[in-house]
Amino acid sequence: MKKNFAQILLLSSVAFGQAAFAHPGHDHGHWLSEPIHLLSLLAVAGLTAAGYAAYRRAKNHKLKDKQG
Repeated sequence: MKKNFAQILLLSSVAFGQAAFAHPGHDHGHWLSEPIHLLSLLAVAGLTAAGYAAYRRAKNHKLKDKQG
């Protein structure tokens, strides 16, 4: 499962990564550029944490069902 996820992540980053960097109008000189990028990274981190928490909760629930 982990190997498949890593392969999918690698493939999607290779396939779609260049499109994200190549779009026009991406101004890194603007004064709001850094806060916007930071907020985007925090959103990704929050979604990752929420997904991990949901995975752990589902895994614990499945273990409790097996035990009794």
